[in-house]
Amino acid sequence: MGMLGYRRGGAMELFAAGGHLVIASLPRAIAALVGVLIQGAWVLVWSALLAAFLRRYRGAGASLAATITSGLALGASMLLPDVVGGPVSTLTIAEMVLVHFVLALSFVIGTRLAPPGDGWGAR
Repeated sequence: MGMLGYRRGGAMELFAAGGHLVIASLPRAIAALVGVLIQGAWVLVWSALLAAFLRRYRGAGASLAATITSGLALGASMLLPDVVGGPVSTLTIAEMVLVHFVLALSFVIGTRLAPPGDGWGAR
């Protein structure tokens, strides 16, 4: 997200654009903070959904769970109102696909690097 924002005049610009979707009259710095909070909330939502999928699909199913979760995130970012999507809503469709592809890769890598004893109970 930072690099996509950088192309728009700075990483803060992308998050400020998301904040301005909520309240258009916000000062730029406050709008950027709102955009970061929206982005953080969405990261928590998709991470929690992935964790729920991983409780059911372990091992090779982790890649499938990561792909499904990022696909749902992409669909939500395209279908939900812009004010709910925040900074991601300000991206083009190609940029949205790129962001969610990177999300899927980070989920897969994260599940592969997670140490045993991940809090899901004894194995």
